Amino acid sequence: VVCIASGGLVPGKLFSELLGIPLGIIVAKRYTLLNRAKPTTYLDAVVKWCGRKVNAKKILLVDDLVDEGKTMQQIVGQLQANRSASKPLRVDIAVLFFKEKNVSVNLKPNRLFYYKKAVDWIVFPWEIQP
Repeated sequence: VVCIASGGLVPGKLFSELLGIPLGIIVAKRYTLLNRAKPTTYLDAVVKWCGRKVNAKKILLVDDLVDEGKTMQQIVGQLQANRSASKPLRVDIAVLFFKEKNVSVNLKPNRLFYYKKAVDWIVFPWEIQP
């Protein structure tokens, strides 16, 4: 299980414990800088494993939601382009919510699992709102 920080930390930890398999973390954040129309993605696609290092051939990539899908597409691409021996053979995606109408990229051939389709803005219980 590899979760995407920060939104995927809570669901990723739960998946890891329920499935009894190691947890890894990737840091990614999509944001828009002032005076720029195009969003920028910060992405550190090196998996940091909690505990021991794992040579995972199959990864379940976990996040809280897929909105446009651009960040998820970049992360999957980086994982699959990894030139080391730890390159995964398969990356599946699991998210709590999937905003199907907003998705502007093709996340295939990866399998995408989600709990519910969403349209509205979602505030998760682990988020603090001003």
